[in-house]
This record gives sequence, C-alpha cells and structure tokens, in this order.
Amino acid sequence: MSHPAALAGVRPSHGRVEVALRVDGDTLTVDAALPDGVTGVLSLPGRPDGELHPGLNQG
Repeated sequence: MSHPAALAGVRPSHGRVEVALRVDGDTLTVDAALPDGVTGVLSLPGRPDGELHPGLNQG
C-alpha cells in the first residue's frame, strides 16, 4: 500500500512548484511539477542526480 510521505508547494515568481513523496514498502517515489521555463535537479543520497523539466516529472 502506498502512503503519502510529504506534499509541498511554493509559488515563486515563475509559477507554482510542487513536490510529492510517496513510500511503498522500500520504494520512494518522487513526483515534481515545474512551471514552463523552469528546470531543476532532484538530488537524493546514494542516487545520481536527475534533471527535472517543465511539467510533471514522475518517478
């Protein structure tokens, strides 16, 4: 069963940014939504950094 671990959102000048974390057993899933024109980097311990693009980034 999947349990929400955290949900957060902020609205900087470029538009709303949202991040949701879910835990299912030993698996952590991170979803991030970025506004048009905004990119980001997902950095988690023990994992390579992942590029985030405008729109919904799932997984």
